[in-house]
Amino acid sequence: MRLLKEHLSAYNYSWINEAAFTGEASRRLLGLKIEDRLMNQLPVDAKSEISVLNWLKQIPPLPVSNAY
Repeated sequence: MRLLKEHLSAYNYSWINEAAFTGEASRRLLGLKIEDRLMNQLPVDAKSEISVLNWLKQIPPLPVSNAY
């Protein structure tokens, strides 16, 4: 299964680099939940990878579901 840009939410992404993901995609719902958190909950002052990582460590984990 390939992860395509069509699998992402309808956010206005800029697709400058069209490189394809070559790994195995799984759990699309989890990817969408993570994507939603990054787009809607990430603090505006998180401007570096380190600050995003620190924020991720502080927020509650995503709920686990067996539904795909």
